[in-house]
Amino acid sequence: MIDDGAAVLDWLMPRRAYRPTTWLVVVTVVLSLALLLIDGRPGEVGAQPSGIESTVLASRTLIEVPDGRRWAIRGHHPLDEDAHAHAGGFIYAAAGQSILVIQEAQGIIMNEGQAAWAPEDIAHLHRSQIRTSGQGYGQSSPGVEIWAIQLERPGEARQPNALALSPLLRGVQPGPYEARLVTETYQPMAATALRRRTGPELVYLLEGAWELTYDGVTFAISGPDGYLADPGVPHQLRNVGAEAARLLSAQLIPDGRPAEEPATPPACRRILESRPNASLGSCPQRSHNAVRASPQQSLQNFSLLQMEI
Repeated sequence: MIDDGAAVLDWLMPRRAYRPTTWLVVVTVVLSLALLLIDGRPGEVGAQPSGIESTVLASRTLIEVPDGRRWAIRGHHPLDEDAHAHAGGFIYAAAGQSILVIQEAQGIIMNEGQAAWAPEDIAHLHRSQIRTSGQGYGQSSPGVEIWAIQLERPGEARQPNALALSPLLRGVQPGPYEARLVTETYQPMAATALRRRTGPELVYLLEGAWELTYDGVTFAISGPDGYLADPGVPHQLRNVGAEAARLLSAQLIPDGRPAEEPATPPACRRILESRPNASLGSCPQRSHNAVRASPQQSLQNFSLLQMEI
């Protein structure tokens, strides 16, 4: 099953000598190629608050999440160059139309805004032009850009110039996870409910003016910028700008669980934990205006993105 918006070219990537650092078992390779877009079919996310539109661009089932990984977003991915390989992750067509070719597989046309999963350590390449078999490649087409949103290993994470690089992922439990790439559009003043993620989420704000309340502390953020939400930490995101704003969300979701769950405000949680007979009515009410009036803290103190390795 291939998404209706992704055309397939009937030609293969040329063979070349290529040895990634770690080859997967042959059966795993075959399944990875076969499931490249089967798991990557775009779809709608569950019910969202008013003014928020969410779409799943691609997803992938992982047997487990390896230790020592970080979510990383890297722009200016190699285009019209030789085959390469990297950590497993999503390939995102940030601008223009391109062609993704996996080793020994057909080429997949990716239109702007589409995404697919690239299996770990499997050679692939990206082309900016459609050609016949007798034509050579010219310069990259203008206005084409590919991003890689991947679960990087320590050596890869040390490479400079990432658009966003998370701290080491925490709270990841043994067992299967779904990796999911989501795009969201927030209308002015639209906000999520107070929530907590079930697995780590890297959010990259593409544009706009935002306010993030994370574990009771409020931060002002403007795109392009981002943050990592650890599992179980209450947080809320709001578009405080005058125009609609977009973001990308790279999520890890434990098998059999929702992506997020309702959360209790930190101050209220402390009251409920310390008073066995307390109810939600005992919690202090803090308005959004009171939160905005408090001193804004720097994202550098938040220690979310672009941390030293």
